[in-house]
Amino acid sequence: MILQVLFLIGGCPIFQNATSVLGDIHVEYCFDSLPSPRIPNVLRIRLSEDTAKLVTGLIVDARMPEHQHGLLHPVTVKRTSQKEWSVSDLVLHMPGRWVISLDFAYGGDYRRVRIPLNLKFR
Repeated sequence: MILQVLFLIGGCPIFQNATSVLGDIHVEYCFDSLPSPRIPNVLRIRLSEDTAKLVTGLIVDARMPEHQHGLLHPVTVKRTSQKEWSVSDLVLHMPGRWVISLDFAYGGDYRRVRIPLNLKFR
């Protein structure tokens, strides 16, 4: 309930943390609005200054593991500053468990950060 009220006051009130599978990339992320099925959203991502220097790209996907499918529409990924990225047009089209994958091009390789979500109709 508190999170819903904060979203009504102004987007992206609380950043959460996530770490790459290998533990070498730490990100902060938030959504512009409370994630809900079928409603386009924007995911904002922040990197530390040291990590941002090594990141040259980002690929974003989302999947529903239980249903073995992903997004119906492509997202738009944009680097908005040296340390920040935005992922717009993110439409998680049905309720249930989703996993958003952030694949960072990092030092000649890729590092994956996973963000789990459980969507419900509001």
